[in-house]
Amino acid sequence: MNKAKAYQVIVSVAVGAVLLAACSSGSSMSGGTTTTRPSKIKNTQAPIITQTTLTINGKTVTVPREEYTPNRPISSFQDNGTYVIISNKGVLPQVLNAPAFPVTISWFNLTAKPVTVNFAFFGTPGSQIIEPGSSYSYTAKSDGNISYVTSTGYNGTVGIGELPLPPLPAG
Repeated sequence: MNKAKAYQVIVSVAVGAVLLAACSSGSSMSGGTTTTRPSKIKNTQAPIITQTTLTINGKTVTVPREEYTPNRPISSFQDNGTYVIISNKGVLPQVLNAPAFPVTISWFNLTAKPVTVNFAFFGTPGSQIIEPGSSYSYTAKSDGNISYVTSTGYNGTVGIGELPLPPLPAG
């Protein structure tokens, strides 16, 4: 191999290594927000939270219930509405069917540690840090599926436009 060809191979390998390192970075900056990528994505179905309140770091927090089904806990695998719970054992529901846009989806952190939500589509920044007992809301600008993963490694999908709006009251 001549020197020019050897130099070209070395440069190609070095550029590839730099690009690979940049793509696998543990965090990224997006709109002034730091989002942390999980080291391993967990596809785990979390148990239903039946309590109406929880104590997180000494603070009493109300467990969200959907406006469509206020007397029933949010299901673990699939449910209808606009709320996602982040728990120590996963997200509830793992698949959320939401009304058509414009609709605001809220993620509630019911863990004892701060978390972020990272969206799996280009151009949309991740959430701000969601402190324990707090929430983050995102307003969808179109119908479609939003895939996400939390900084704790739990993933889920929100289907915008998958749930018909309830009928308006007569009158």
